[in-house]
Amino acid sequence: MTWDIVYLDDKRYPGPVIYEPDVLDTGLPTRQELEAYPSLFTWGEVKEIVQSGDFAPFRRNCEIEGRYRRWIAKIRDEYGSTEHFLSKYSLPWGAEKAYAPISTSRAQSAILDHVKQPDTSPLYLKWREMTYDRNTSRAILRNGWPYSLPRDVRHFCVWVRKPILDPRLVDNDPAKWKRIEEQGLGGFTGIIPRSDRYRIEDGIKDNVGRHPHNEREWQYLDRIQGYSEMKRWYGVEHEAEGGHEIGAMVRSLWDERGWECVWFVNPRALQSMPGLSHFHVMARRKSPEEIDASEEIWG
Repeated sequence: MTWDIVYLDDKRYPGPVIYEPDVLDTGLPTRQELEAYPSLFTWGEVKEIVQSGDFAPFRRNCEIEGRYRRWIAKIRDEYGSTEHFLSKYSLPWGAEKAYAPISTSRAQSAILDHVKQPDTSPLYLKWREMTYDRNTSRAILRNGWPYSLPRDVRHFCVWVRKPILDPRLVDNDPAKWKRIEEQGLGGFTGIIPRSDRYRIEDGIKDNVGRHPHNEREWQYLDRIQGYSEMKRWYGVEHEAEGGHEIGAMVRSLWDERGWECVWFVNPRALQSMPGLSHFHVMARRKSPEEIDASEEIWG
């Protein structure tokens, strides 16, 4: 089973270059092992969780979760911490300086002092300043322990060498920054706007039955349910306030004409590795019909 998804040999708008760490097998599950279990979430449920601002419901299948916990214990025993293992063996820049998320005290100081000291240093993620720095300031890796997502969705982690969450994302507004600290950030990309030229049923009707394993994918299953989720989420956009930098990054890396993505960055309370800045991207490859409709919108 492949990690890549291509429907009817339509290879328009391939995804971004994925960094493949040169490390020995450490017990990560294969795609075949992951797909041996039923998906716990539909694509609509993934969107609903991220739109709610509460990412805690995301989880793995029980058996995979058990393996994950044993893997974490093994890595910590052998390497001291998962952060050390990832920074030294999985990220392209090696075990160099890690950029921890900004602390509450530092954020409060920044809010109080921002009038006195102009913002001239890019101390947090700004996509336009790191567009061409692949594998030096950013890296995209497959999530080795993905959540139990639909079969036609892939789970990635985007690692960056700068803090992601910063009060300047919301112009140092204390109330807005508190919300980000408590909830993190999330958003959608690649959403096809409502249009009379594109009916949601057209997105898959000619595709069903023509590519392998479709009976286990979200689009096929939703068709059986009368397109209930497609109708519910058709044209629904979402980007949390302060999420513009990550949103721009995801749109650039996963072309909206070929991909629909749901992304989120955990608040500090949910971060398993707070010393390594990263956010999650769950990417769904669009059908050829969806790509055609997207080209009419984005050219």
